[in-house]
Amino acid sequence: MKRSTVRTPTRPFHRRLVRLLLTLVMLLVGAPVAHAAPADYLQVADQGDPQHIPVLMFRQRHTVLTEGNGNPDTFVSYARNVAEFEWVDAGGTHWVVVAPAVSRWEDQSRIALIDLYHRDANGDLHLVDPAGNPLLEKDGTPVDWRTSATPSYAWDLSQETDPEIVKALRSGQMHSERTAYWFLRNRMNGANNLVHIGLSEKIPCNRGSNCQAHVKSEWFPEIEPMKFLTDQTSRAMLRAKRNSAEAKEKLRNGDSSDTFVENGVNKWREIGMPTDSGTAAKMGGRIFNSSGTSPPQGAGARALAEGV
Repeated sequence: MKRSTVRTPTRPFHRRLVRLLLTLVMLLVGAPVAHAAPADYLQVADQGDPQHIPVLMFRQRHTVLTEGNGNPDTFVSYARNVAEFEWVDAGGTHWVVVAPAVSRWEDQSRIALIDLYHRDANGDLHLVDPAGNPLLEKDGTPVDWRTSATPSYAWDLSQETDPEIVKALRSGQMHSERTAYWFLRNRMNGANNLVHIGLSEKIPCNRGSNCQAHVKSEWFPEIEPMKFLTDQTSRAMLRAKRNSAEAKEKLRNGDSSDTFVENGVNKWREIGMPTDSGTAAKMGGRIFNSSGTSPPQGAGARALAEGV
């Protein structure tokens, strides 16, 4: 039987072309262009939220302690986003993984410093290695997160041969969510499929690598919710908008996601780095507004890494 042929009308294509041209014109003249709304599984979190604690501990270990040591493989700048994810294994053990974004640029570190914790029945966090054993220094003493930068795992992504990882790294898509996903999938026996909650310092992106579209649909199918602390623009993205008066003003005021994260870490350190359930109240919840914060000092001010 002869197969019928359905021809696609030309008019819808013309309409799409017109919409595309209008979008390009709006971009050129600076008019606002609508973007996809945040995914419905996303939720704003207070600074000091119990899920924020392991991220703060990561910042103490891999940003504060290693600032200025001259080794990019041990330092995670505030321009690099950090996220945590939690799951319970078949034996009932509650795990937490904390992972950073990794830059696409070859002159910057390709090492993803990974921290792993067990969260006990009281909510307290205990550093462990990938096998679940207490994390130890080379001399056999327990790692103290307050004073030691020894990671649970230092993942050298430059040695990976998985074509998807290689592609993501080269294209600048190794955001913290993707880093955690690949680590749990490839190094922790597919634990990404057990993850039920997560928290990112910065809202997962909805353009470029479009993490929002992948976090729940592909990487962590059981996650609900995925929390975030700020949806402000990163310093790197503001710098990229060289002709925007608004971007220049935000840079002058230190109004960026990098600033928000650094100020939160500084506040937490000022009050003694608490890790109990009352930390959010001690930090005042969302302690900074979305604008008007003062410019950061130290690590964040000197960070040159790609803002992801």
